[in-house]
Amino acid sequence: MVTGASVLQNDGEYLGLVEQASIWISEELAADSFLIEPAEAYPNDVRQIIDEVSADDAPDRELANTVRTIQEEIPEATVVTDALSVSRNDIESSQQEILGWLAEITAKGGGI
Repeated sequence: MVTGASVLQNDGEYLGLVEQASIWISEELAADSFLIEPAEAYPNDVRQIIDEVSADDAPDRELANTVRTIQEEIPEATVVTDALSVSRNDIESSQQEILGWLAEITAKGGGI
């Protein structure tokens, strides 16, 4: 699995787009969230991250064992690997799409 850095400014605070989606999901499920980290860290400077992800050839980064960690820590969990894809350009207006996807997978007896 891979990730790309994408950020959203919300009330003066910068959030990763996946972070924003996870907040909506954890609030909907009244569940804990789990930090997903890339194997190679992104720059600390927000401007550098924005410049990097704005480039046409922005690299995706491998995840740092996130799925395996969840499976080890919560062996009874069903981990969904065919995740919803949302463009970073649409994240601010995609809350209902994300919660609809969540309702579909939980209705099927799936988990996160």
